[in-house]
Amino acid sequence: MKAILEFELPDDQFEHLVAIKAMDMYALMSDTLEHIRQMIKHDQNISGEQAVALDRLREFILDEMKSRDLMFINR
Repeated sequence: MKAILEFELPDDQFEHLVAIKAMDMYALMSDTLEHIRQMIKHDQNISGEQAVALDRLREFILDEMKSRDLMFINR
């Protein structure tokens, strides 16, 4: 199966960049979520309140990704 996306450049420049950089953005989000998880679990320089705030942020991002059908891997 093939999927071909076509853009009218330069008019669709923004849409083109979003399409070709989507995997990089997803990887960035995934790496960021993992970094937050590691901070909560292992960083002894953050307070309990900071850990709770980070966990809430992480859960918010995960919930938003799920609601927008952006969860391509199981977590």
